[in-house]
Amino acid sequence: DGLTLNGGSFALGLLFATLWIVGQVLAFSAVQAAGYAVGNAIWIGVTICTSFAWGVLAFHSPVRDPLGAGVALALMVVGVVLAAVSSVISDRARNRCSTARDVAAPLVKESPPRAGSLVFGIACATTFGLGNGALMVPMTIFQQGWPALGVAAYDGKSLAPLAFLPSMSMGILVVQPIVFLLYWAPALRRGERPQFHFSKVALPGILTGSFWCMGNFCAM
Repeated sequence: DGLTLNGGSFALGLLFATLWIVGQVLAFSAVQAAGYAVGNAIWIGVTICTSFAWGVLAFHSPVRDPLGAGVALALMVVGVVLAAVSSVISDRARNRCSTARDVAAPLVKESPPRAGSLVFGIACATTFGLGNGALMVPMTIFQQGWPALGVAAYDGKSLAPLAFLPSMSMGILVVQPIVFLLYWAPALRRGERPQFHFSKVALPGILTGSFWCMGNFCAM
């Protein structure tokens, strides 16, 4: 009746871990390519729209004001588009400034932004938003069940998010090394080993993990 770890819950834990860990890689790539402001704005908007779609269409969550919800989602989409457009305008302005500096000081050379990096960043942010919007789907299926998939609803006495924690933790424990190896495979083939820099990133990493755990538990 308490913490749960069985075949069905473990499969849902693996799905949760895949969505979360792959999403972090996509978020990092989006920030590197499109910038934090643009990438963050895009994936937050896509996350909200995706979560709304899952809740209404898949889990039949009630919507008190469909018109208001539709207007809010439309404004969210407009905001995402404007965030992407603002990045294009910013890149053009930066390129013009770089050109002016090159004319004034031809000995100063600056590398221009990579071609296609903005498109790649927007694609990563959008994909991350789609996965992030579905992040709570495994836990919701665990709690409410899904007869079409043969998953029964959780009927224990403990809170469903607490009962799902062992399955989620085991899923992360399995998926994390796999994604790590896949991410570093090209560098490892070249004989390059990842630099962890524990002395610099240990504290920020612990704080990030703590904040994520608290926020994720509240979301559950």
